[in-house]
Amino acid sequence: MIKANELRLGNKIQVNGLHGDLFMTVSAITGKGTLNENKRVIFFEEDKEQVGEFLEHCYSIPLTPDILEKCGFDIDLNNFNWNAFKEFENNGLSHYVTLRFNEKRGWFFNHAASPVKHVHQLQNLYFVLTGEELEINL
Repeated sequence: MIKANELRLGNKIQVNGLHGDLFMTVSAITGKGTLNENKRVIFFEEDKEQVGEFLEHCYSIPLTPDILEKCGFDIDLNNFNWNAFKEFENNGLSHYVTLRFNEKRGWFFNHAASPVKHVHQLQNLYFVLTGEELEINL
């Protein structure tokens, strides 16, 4: 199960409840109210009926080389430590977001102490670093 305080609107997560086993995009998160944490309801852009799912049926999508490619990263698997690069533009200058992989830490940014294990974490960090949403074609 994922924690609600890790999510923001636009995050991609895996849902396994009323909607079956799908990748969905968060469009709203209910307030705490009187419900306990795992009974908070998450709503999704793809859900035309706006039924939502309990948080306990929402899961993180593991970060893999295939998913990184779907996020627009170029993967270099020829090194001992794998690298993933994505170019972005800021004030007319090109910059790169770079992730590295090693067996002990998994995927990580050079600037982050903790590893990036899930798609929603990558989306959140990418937004902080670039000021832009990370486009994902799942």
